[in-house]
Amino acid sequence: MRDLCHPLNFCGRKTCKFEKIETGVSFAAQFYPDDGAVYVYFGVVDSAGRKLRSKFTDLHNREVAAVESDISEKLEWNDSYVLATLEAKIEDKPDWPRQHTWIRATAQKFSKVFKARLGLE
Repeated sequence: MRDLCHPLNFCGRKTCKFEKIETGVSFAAQFYPDDGAVYVYFGVVDSAGRKLRSKFTDLHNREVAAVESDISEKLEWNDSYVLATLEAKIEDKPDWPRQHTWIRATAQKFSKVFKARLGLE
């Protein structure tokens, strides 16, 4: 069942979108009620220009290790999205400070690293 509700399939998700960066760029935090994890993701989707999609593909094909080093997270990549995962139960209110700190720090790193590497600054 987990594969059917993988973060990139968007079923049952709760999303908090971050700053709008560029047309065709998706940037948000998500959680799934039954998944036991919180995600920060960055995507370059079909509505993005060809040049931006090409740059993202190049990152995925050539710079995964460097990007993961810059962000200090093991990332999960597919053709149009990259995401970081924090194991967490969103309903665990005493754990919210840890979750919120991770989401904020990870989102700031994603913004800095991907904007720079994709020429969106």
